[in-house]
Amino acid sequence: MKKSKYILVAHDFSEASKNALKVAAQIADATQSRLFILNVLPITVMSDVEYAYTYSPDSDIQRNTTLMRRAISFLKRDHPQLNMTFSVTYAYVIPAILEAIKLYNPWLTILGVKKRSGLDRVIFGDVCTELVDKVDEPILVIPMNVKSFETKHVVYAWDGLNMQTAHLHLLKKLMSKEKQLVSAINVTHYDDKVQKNAIEYKKILAKYLYNHKTDVVQIQGLDKPQTISNYLAKIKPDLLVVVAHHYGFFQKLFHKSFSKQAVRFAKSPVLVIKK
Repeated sequence: MKKSKYILVAHDFSEASKNALKVAAQIADATQSRLFILNVLPITVMSDVEYAYTYSPDSDIQRNTTLMRRAISFLKRDHPQLNMTFSVTYAYVIPAILEAIKLYNPWLTILGVKKRSGLDRVIFGDVCTELVDKVDEPILVIPMNVKSFETKHVVYAWDGLNMQTAHLHLLKKLMSKEKQLVSAINVTHYDDKVQKNAIEYKKILAKYLYNHKTDVVQIQGLDKPQTISNYLAKIKPDLLVVVAHHYGFFQKLFHKSFSKQAVRFAKSPVLVIKK
């Protein structure tokens, strides 16, 4: 199915989602996309508990609708030509986002990642990492410390085996300026096949991203997620691109999900694309 011109961003008025909204507006303006802003008033498991806080959907929706209009007015100052629309709904968060993705078919979904812990995490869950598992479409995750979007140095976590570049078409769309640096990094442990692939992939990547500077960097290590995380902490890229894999139950027992770890802990925006 052909993608629409929409970018979808989830917004709950938290500091994390405010930053994500600013980034979404910036990207939508640069790519001449329409911006759809989704605000979900969450239904939680606590809603059914006696004496728990009782929601008032009508008044809550009215309040958030007013706040959303103010947010759009604020964004219009910097992006006067940007086409924006929004929806405020009272629902379970993850199903509501999934339904919006299905309905609007956005070419990119943007989320702000929050650090939850304790009971807060048990009740509300970890929306970003849950969606990485459930969504087949590209997701851009914005950490709390990021307030603008840059692509001066992009790191692509390459598995050393996939010699294709078609899945990186979204990266080309996001890199509006020329001569940006894209480093494909691979963690290997004396694997001859990967060593040969790296030489060939360096040529393939340079041809595909001909308007940019490209490189393939190989790092020796046994624990791939940790080795990449340590490397990222040193170079501090503007964007990390990861390819998420769908693992079955037994595969999950033996494979760490680097995409989930990146979403939780990376201090740079993370673009998650599916293989």
